[in-house]
Amino acid sequence: MQAPADGGKLGRPADPVGELACSRLVVEGTVVKVEPRGESGGSRVTVTVGRAYKPAHAPVRVSFLLDGSQPAPHTGQPVLVRVARDRQNADLWAVGEAPVKAARAWLTEALPDSRHATCPAAGRR
Repeated sequence: MQAPADGGKLGRPADPVGELACSRLVVEGTVVKVEPRGESGGSRVTVTVGRAYKPAHAPVRVSFLLDGSQPAPHTGQPVLVRVARDRQNADLWAVGEAPVKAARAWLTEALPDSRHATCPAAGRR
Protein backbone atom coordinates (compact mmCIF):
# COMPACT_ATOMS: atom_id res chain seq x y z
CA MET A 1 0.00 0.00 0.00
CA GLN A 2 1.33 3.41 -0.90
CA ALA A 3 1.46 6.13 1.72
CA PRO A 4 0.84 9.73 0.72
CA ALA A 5 3.67 12.03 1.75
CA ASP A 6 2.96 13.58 5.15
CA GLY A 7 -0.60 12.36 5.08
CA GLY A 8 -1.21 8.94 6.62
CA LYS A 9 -1.55 5.59 4.98
CA LEU A 10 -4.55 5.85 2.72
CA GLY A 11 -2.80 5.52 -0.63
CA ARG A 12 -4.60 3.75 -3.47
CA PRO A 13 -4.79 0.05 -2.53
CA ALA A 14 -4.12 -2.69 -5.09
CA ASP A 15 -7.82 -3.67 -4.91
CA PRO A 16 -9.85 -0.56 -4.02
CA VAL A 17 -13.23 -2.28 -4.53
CA GLY A 18 -12.25 -5.19 -2.28
CA GLU A 19 -10.82 -2.81 0.30
CA LEU A 20 -14.12 -0.94 0.52
CA ALA A 21 -16.17 -4.15 0.50
CA CYS A 22 -14.24 -5.23 3.61
CA SER A 23 -14.82 -1.91 5.42
CA ARG A 24 -17.31 -1.23 8.18
CA LEU A 25 -16.57 2.50 8.40
CA VAL A 26 -15.25 4.97 5.83
CA VAL A 27 -15.79 8.64 6.65
CA GLU A 28 -14.31 12.04 5.99
CA GLY A 29 -14.49 14.89 8.46
CA THR A 30 -12.75 17.10 10.99
CA VAL A 31 -10.96 15.89 14.11
CA VAL A 32 -12.66 17.24 17.24
CA LYS A 33 -10.82 15.23 19.90
CA VAL A 34 -7.69 13.09 20.24
CA GLU A 35 -7.34 11.17 23.50
CA PRO A 36 -4.10 9.30 24.28
CA ARG A 37 -4.66 5.65 25.27
CA GLY A 38 -1.95 5.54 27.92
CA GLU A 39 0.50 2.65 28.09
CA SER A 40 -1.10 0.81 25.18
CA GLY A 41 -0.01 3.65 22.90
CA GLY A 42 -2.04 5.22 20.17
CA SER A 43 -5.17 7.27 20.67
CA ARG A 44 -8.95 7.44 20.36
CA VAL A 45 -9.87 9.94 17.67
CA THR A 46 -13.31 11.57 17.42
CA VAL A 47 -14.36 13.08 14.11
CA THR A 48 -17.30 15.25 13.10
CA VAL A 49 -18.40 13.54 9.89
CA GLY A 50 -18.65 15.69 6.79
CA ARG A 51 -19.02 12.84 4.29
CA ALA A 52 -20.01 9.28 5.05
CA TYR A 53 -19.04 6.67 2.48
CA LYS A 54 -19.70 3.52 4.48
CA PRO A 55 -22.20 3.27 5.98
CA ALA A 56 -23.86 5.84 3.76
CA HIS A 57 -25.63 7.36 6.77
CA ALA A 58 -23.01 7.45 9.52
CA PRO A 59 -23.62 9.27 12.79
CA VAL A 60 -22.67 12.96 13.01
CA ARG A 61 -19.65 11.99 15.14
CA VAL A 62 -17.63 8.80 15.09
CA SER A 63 -14.68 7.58 17.15
CA PHE A 64 -12.03 5.08 16.24
CA LEU A 65 -8.76 3.85 17.65
CA LEU A 66 -5.48 4.71 16.00
CA ASP A 67 -2.30 2.87 16.88
CA GLY A 68 0.94 4.79 17.33
CA SER A 69 1.40 5.16 13.56
CA GLN A 70 2.25 8.52 12.10
CA PRO A 71 1.12 11.03 11.21
CA ALA A 72 -1.29 11.23 14.10
CA PRO A 73 -4.17 13.63 13.49
CA HIS A 74 -4.65 16.73 15.63
CA THR A 75 -7.80 18.64 16.58
CA GLY A 76 -9.09 20.71 13.68
CA GLN A 77 -7.43 18.68 10.91
CA PRO A 78 -9.36 17.14 8.03
CA VAL A 79 -9.17 13.33 7.91
CA LEU A 80 -10.46 10.45 5.85
CA VAL A 81 -10.47 7.14 7.69
CA ARG A 82 -11.27 3.51 7.01
CA VAL A 83 -11.93 0.86 9.67
CA ALA A 84 -12.10 -2.77 8.56
CA ARG A 85 -14.84 -5.18 9.59
CA ASP A 86 -14.53 -6.58 13.10
CA ARG A 87 -11.88 -3.98 14.02
CA GLN A 88 -11.77 -0.94 16.26
CA ASN A 89 -8.45 0.42 14.99
CA ALA A 90 -8.30 2.41 11.78
CA ASP A 91 -6.00 0.67 9.36
CA LEU A 92 -6.11 3.30 6.63
CA TRP A 93 -6.26 7.06 7.06
CA ALA A 94 -5.33 10.36 5.44
CA VAL A 95 -4.59 13.55 7.37
CA GLY A 96 -4.57 17.00 5.76
CA GLU A 97 -6.33 18.51 2.77
CA ALA A 98 -4.12 17.19 -0.06
CA PRO A 99 -3.92 13.57 1.22
CA VAL A 100 -7.68 13.53 1.91
CA LYS A 101 -8.37 14.82 -1.61
CA ALA A 102 -6.12 12.13 -3.12
CA ALA A 103 -7.79 9.39 -1.06
CA ARG A 104 -11.25 10.67 -1.95
CA ALA A 105 -10.42 10.32 -5.65
CA TRP A 106 -9.82 6.53 -5.60
CA LEU A 107 -12.50 5.98 -2.98
CA THR A 108 -15.32 7.67 -4.91
CA GLU A 109 -14.24 5.83 -8.06
CA ALA A 110 -14.39 2.41 -6.35
CA LEU A 111 -17.41 3.02 -4.10
CA PRO A 112 -20.23 2.18 -6.57
CA ASP A 113 -18.73 -1.24 -7.43
CA SER A 114 -17.95 -1.99 -3.77
CA ARG A 115 -21.65 -1.78 -2.91
CA HIS A 116 -22.20 -4.92 -5.00
CA ALA A 117 -18.99 -6.73 -4.05
CA THR A 118 -18.42 -9.20 -1.27
CA CYS A 119 -15.42 -9.12 0.98
CA PRO A 120 -12.83 -11.63 -0.25
CA ALA A 121 -12.27 -14.21 2.48
CA ALA A 122 -8.53 -14.73 2.10
CA GLY A 123 -6.25 -12.07 3.54
CA ARG A 124 -8.96 -9.49 4.09
CA ARG A 125 -10.47 -7.94 7.16
